[in-house]
Amino acid sequence: MDNKQPHKGDKRHKMKNKNDIFECDCHVHPDYSIDARGRAEEFVKEAIRKGIKRICFTTHIDLDPILSVYDPYIRVRGRLYRLADEYIIAYKNELINLKKIYEGRIEVIWGFEFSYGLHFEQKIRDFVEKFRPEFTIGSIHALDGIEITSSRFKDLARRIFEANSFIPKYYDMIVSLAASGIFDVVGHIDGYKKYLGLHWGISRCEELEAEFLPQIAAELKALSMPIELNTAGLRRELKSTYPSGMALKILLEHGVRVATVGSDAHSPEQVGEGFDIAEELLKGVIYD
Repeated sequence: MDNKQPHKGDKRHKMKNKNDIFECDCHVHPDYSIDARGRAEEFVKEAIRKGIKRICFTTHIDLDPILSVYDPYIRVRGRLYRLADEYIIAYKNELINLKKIYEGRIEVIWGFEFSYGLHFEQKIRDFVEKFRPEFTIGSIHALDGIEITSSRFKDLARRIFEANSFIPKYYDMIVSLAASGIFDVVGHIDGYKKYLGLHWGISRCEELEAEFLPQIAAELKALSMPIELNTAGLRRELKSTYPSGMALKILLEHGVRVATVGSDAHSPEQVGEGFDIAEELLKGVIYD
């Protein structure tokens, strides 16, 4: 792949030590994300109640021109609006205000989870340079113009994609995401398993990952691109983190760093869920 760049993400919120990553929920969707519910302050209060010291809001932004017809909205004060600068600024300002209100009780970080694709990479870069979020997650939510993590399109994705061709292409896109240098972490690196993995069978996915992931991990390491450990799959039929245990083992063995843990909460009560299992999975791992 040409023009690979070392990761240049914002380092202000890099975890200071190996225990730090369990003190921050670094993947949280307040109701600015249209598939989430609960105001940002509700998430903050729940995080404080659970003893979490830092919370990072990562409202979903999808700039894919192919899919924008399905998801061009952001929710502000309970109403849906087409994505526009004024609403991004409103989001930022609310979280900056919460920083001030809860200073000394919890650290509030504002950021975004971006859907990634090569054909709109520059749009993401321009967005990040314009708004300068404190934290950015890059995730693959669609391939070849078909959403793979949405319940709306799971049946279509299952009909069209076949494991042998999909999985190597998917992970090549992960490397492109990393090579962009835009993001702080890769989000739910094997998130395709949410629907496609269950359809094909997890054992089949793991067979293919055993073949492809070592090389992908080597490329991520060379790009200094860390990943998150996402606990959302534990709440679903999958009953596994992203990455799953086997994929996580391969990535760690080949030098990929887990930089953050995120619940991928879409409602306040989900904040910090699954962190006990995440900590068990990462027991004995050096993070820095």
